[in-house]
Amino acid sequence: MKREKRTFADDWRQRLRMLKPLVLIFCAVLAVFITLGSTMAWFTAGDTMRNPIRTPLRGFLIELVDIFTKPEHFLIGERIPKVVGAVNKDTKPGFVRILVLPVFMTPDGALLPGEFGVHADADWNLTDWRSGGDGYYYYLHRLEGGQNTDTMSPKRNLFTEVWVLPGLSAEYKNASLRIEVKLEAVGIEKWEYRLGWWGSTAAPAGPQLAVIDAALSVLAV
Repeated sequence: MKREKRTFADDWRQRLRMLKPLVLIFCAVLAVFITLGSTMAWFTAGDTMRNPIRTPLRGFLIELVDIFTKPEHFLIGERIPKVVGAVNKDTKPGFVRILVLPVFMTPDGALLPGEFGVHADADWNLTDWRSGGDGYYYYLHRLEGGQNTDTMSPKRNLFTEVWVLPGLSAEYKNASLRIEVKLEAVGIEKWEYRLGWWGSTAAPAGPQLAVIDAALSVLAV
């Protein structure tokens, strides 16, 4: 029986037929990654949440400074201008702390985990403010009557920009980002800030709050 002579082209076509299922699988997987990459490339910005509660305690009135221009879309890592600080609209000084939370929401309204340093970040001013490890950032000065952290020179805002960090999972695709901000203020009388914020007139034991207390205690009267 005469054996059919095979050429190099015949052998290559045979190999292609054997590899075809693997090629199709690879193309399908690649398409998934390309799709995720494109949908994860941008986010929409939600409306900022302002603190609606003023603080008219013992003759002073301190309010939130929250300056934000909402973009339609933004890229991961793109810095979005958002100024957060405080303004004293009365004459008596006070102490201030601000709680800031990043909130991610899917297009169908489901909330996703949000944490600064993990999912988003900001250009924190850690010279004039200090994290207490309890979610709040504490202003390390007295906010005197008529003072505004956005107009002081140099400015003393908590931050001026926010952005989304890379590496988020696929569930964050097409998500919207909202930055929720809450301001709390107390008088400078001893030990009103300890009692109002930490529930006791005794100095706090935690190392982060102890640093804050050391700064505020010399400013209290």
